[in-house]
Amino acid sequence: MKATLVLCLVASRLSVLVWAATTKEAEPSWPSENSGDRFSTDGNGYHTETLLISTKLTKVRKSVATDLERRESSIFAAGVRSSAWATNLAEMEAVVMDQVKQSMLTANYQMPDEIRSGMLGFKINSSALIDDLTSLHNIDQIRIDNAIHAMRDCKKDLATWRDSVQQLRVKHDTCRTDQAARYDSMKGSCQNYSTAQKNAGPPPNCSLSAAAPLYPWPDVDEAFDTCFHATHQWQSGLWDSHEGCRMARQVHTLKKEECDSLQRDFESAVCDLASNQTSICSCFDGGKCKYEAVRAEVVGAEKSRRASHASIVRLGCHIDFMIASSTDDGPQPQECEELDVNTTHLIINYSLPVPPESCESVAPCGKVFLEEEYTNKAWHKNAPAAECVPCPAPAITESSLFGGSQSMMALNRESGKGVCWGRSGYGADCSGEDFTGITDVFATCCGFMAVNTAIGRGFCWGRGGHGGDDCSDFNFTGDISVSDSPWQEGFMVVNRATGKGFCWGQGGGCTDEDFIGTTDVYAGSRARLFLNKAAGTGHCVGLHSRGGLCGHLNFTGVTDVYTTERAFFALDKTTGRGFCWGADGWGGNCTGKDFTGVTDVYTTMSTFLALDKVSGRGFCWGGDLGSDCSHQNFSGITDVYSAGAAYMALNKKSGQGFCWGSSRFGGDCSGLDFTGITEVHGSKLYFTAVNQATGRHFCWGDYHSINTHGCNKVDLRFLSESC
Repeated sequence: MKATLVLCLVASRLSVLVWAATTKEAEPSWPSENSGDRFSTDGNGYHTETLLISTKLTKVRKSVATDLERRESSIFAAGVRSSAWATNLAEMEAVVMDQVKQSMLTANYQMPDEIRSGMLGFKINSSALIDDLTSLHNIDQIRIDNAIHAMRDCKKDLATWRDSVQQLRVKHDTCRTDQAARYDSMKGSCQNYSTAQKNAGPPPNCSLSAAAPLYPWPDVDEAFDTCFHATHQWQSGLWDSHEGCRMARQVHTLKKEECDSLQRDFESAVCDLASNQTSICSCFDGGKCKYEAVRAEVVGAEKSRRASHASIVRLGCHIDFMIASSTDDGPQPQECEELDVNTTHLIINYSLPVPPESCESVAPCGKVFLEEEYTNKAWHKNAPAAECVPCPAPAITESSLFGGSQSMMALNRESGKGVCWGRSGYGADCSGEDFTGITDVFATCCGFMAVNTAIGRGFCWGRGGHGGDDCSDFNFTGDISVSDSPWQEGFMVVNRATGKGFCWGQGGGCTDEDFIGTTDVYAGSRARLFLNKAAGTGHCVGLHSRGGLCGHLNFTGVTDVYTTERAFFALDKTTGRGFCWGADGWGGNCTGKDFTGVTDVYTTMSTFLALDKVSGRGFCWGGDLGSDCSHQNFSGITDVYSAGAAYMALNKKSGQGFCWGSSRFGGDCSGLDFTGITEVHGSKLYFTAVNQATGRHFCWGDYHSINTHGCNKVDLRFLSESC
């Protein structure tokens, strides 16, 4: 009976090992280069799995695991499993060896029929178990190959871009050399003209216009004739040198314009090369990161499979001895113990592709670039380059900075890493949260909510009663609208399809409310708006003095709604109709304002800014700080950001920005360099600017808060990492 238990436990432990290897989630799978399957790519350039291949791989792995489980149940269903005997196959092998030893020590040892039957059952099915281990090996090899394939596909041939840069470099150098020669020619011609002027002396002391000729002949004005003759005599010695100088200036100007155009083309080509090089390296680094994650899983499974395979073979050998011992036929125990089991077929090939030749690129306008390409050139003295045009900032389609009035958060969606800073107890600590798969982050004054809309999972942190309460039990699946304002003191979430919603924080809950037809929700401090854009109706709740009363307003055509702490502004961008309600001192009165052409609206704690980015026209209203922006020039502005009492306007293309409002709380950013900045976010007391590509950031505003909140100490370099 004991031997039966041992054999049952052998099978049980083996299936557990194999089951653990087969029930891990399948990694994305790509077809081979010659498979003919279609490829699709995500925004980072990685090949993503086709639905068919992913589904097949997942089904295969589950099928293998199911077969193992079924096989174990059918063969050893009668056995009694107990972990008291061993915890892995190696220990099982030791137990079986002990049984072998007992059989050798006992004369005329007769093996019970049930033990012999169990051994034969294991022996018969061991080959199937080994085949399944091989199948699992093949699947993991595919996973590794797919990860390697993704890195290999990152490599592009940069020769075309390098050739373009070199050709334009040569053209630009040649042009500037010619421009310098034209300059020398112009200089010589115009110096000759200057010398001729000196030699000619002063012009005649007479005026042709004063001595007008008389017509018809024979009447002659002697004064005119005399002046005309003297003038001709004087200028005849100057004319050729004058024309030589004028023509030389024209030729030089045309050549300079040609060279300036070539310079712009050259710098643009360098930007293209740098962009493609960065893309390749980022793609490769991201692929390598994913490869390492898969490899970490596969290495352990590979080691387990090889050990399992060897144990199965050795156990089979011992079983052969025990079954054949009555006839002194078959392998001997020592032979089984020393058996060299070949498991090389279960070795995973981890060979990596050659990494990009270089990830170092020199973008235009840096010190090294200017010296190598312009200032150290022989032509630079007489043909200086035009002002260098830097590469445009990379387009950022998703925000990486989030925050309310008290704290901020930075999130790298790709790696699932996040970091928070700000006022203690108000959402500044998120070190224990898992942001893997998070698609959206929302904020109140004092808390945060992170949501994975794909699976409907969400969680909150921060100050209780102000949005930081536990929200993990809520269902965020479906087409939802979430209130998102740094001035709100709680969250509202409405499912547009079902009309069901839930609220928490200041303002109470709304689980029992019927929100059928509600398309969007907005909130200030202790006032809420539930808007039905399709019907043109709105329903407000909360303090009337802060916008909680809006039943008298007509929301027909409203496309957007904005909030300060205590006021709302609704706008129809199509017609330019806009209206406000709430506290006047917080922007609740905008009577007489013309919103025609307004493309964007921004808010501080107490003011609104309406901006027409096309014309550059902007105007503000509301409280004192930041409400006067009539003197600001918004031409070329691409983005505007706000803090509690200040605004910041940025031109991402040029890296130029300006601020206004309370100088203490961020309204003065003179002297700051915003080149390369991709995103800015404001809290109540200060601004944070970051370059997502590098993680470089800086803060300005209330110095004390910046230090105590840790804005100047937080490390945001992880934003540029792939994993």
